[in-house]
Amino acid sequence: MITYSYKMAHPVLGKSNRSHDTLRYATKGTGTMRTLGIGIVASLVLLAGAGCAEDDGGMAPEPMPPGTPPATVRQALAAGVTLDVVVPGSTVACNVRRTYNIGELAPVMTDVLGGTLTLRAGADGDVVIDGLGVDMADVVVSPVTLPPEGLRLTGMHFAQVRFIPGATRWAAGDGEVTVEAAAEIQLDWAVRSPDGQVLPLAPQKLPPLPFALRIHRDAAGALVAEIGATSHGVFWTWAGAVELSDLVVDLYASDAGQAPE
Repeated sequence: MITYSYKMAHPVLGKSNRSHDTLRYATKGTGTMRTLGIGIVASLVLLAGAGCAEDDGGMAPEPMPPGTPPATVRQALAAGVTLDVVVPGSTVACNVRRTYNIGELAPVMTDVLGGTLTLRAGADGDVVIDGLGVDMADVVVSPVTLPPEGLRLTGMHFAQVRFIPGATRWAAGDGEVTVEAAAEIQLDWAVRSPDGQVLPLAPQKLPPLPFALRIHRDAAGALVAEIGATSHGVFWTWAGAVELSDLVVDLYASDAGQAPE
């Protein structure tokens, strides 16, 4: 997915002194030699121009005039974009288990309420996530899993605090890119008691979360990003009573603000 840019001197242009010697030698001779010498120089100049025009592989995309819509995903990301995390189509799930009288793992899932994803592509083509913030609906743990009253986590929001670069691969003529990287995430949340009180919990910094990211255009031409992340193992425990593990995040973001069909 990475495209590199190179800047090379043209081999013909590097021999300008030799071309001048040919021209100077020809002018001392007959008119025929003068014509021949000029013709050689002209041919070299044309070849140099042709070589420069053809050898554009690996060069960075040319800057676009103001107001010109980006032709490729790479051009769009070069300027930096912020996409809306849309619903339905985005979810967060994990397993929950009580830690006393060891209970069975119970899967819980919460809907994503919204969020933003800010990303860009550097001059070398590497994609970087500059910002990710997601708001989530309440996570409800049933009384069966956590007697006698269960547990309701509310005010849930997670945000990237550090992006950890990985591998970037471009395809389809810079029309699609996939990224394998990781991010450190901070989770802000609270507990809602059975009588309705909201008790803030300390923010949790999760271990680096590996993820796969795919960015492309959909059939309608909207720029979309799909993120899938999985973290195995326990990432939170509370009051020696409950633990959350095996976090799974599926996000869909778009500049059109609509979910996939």
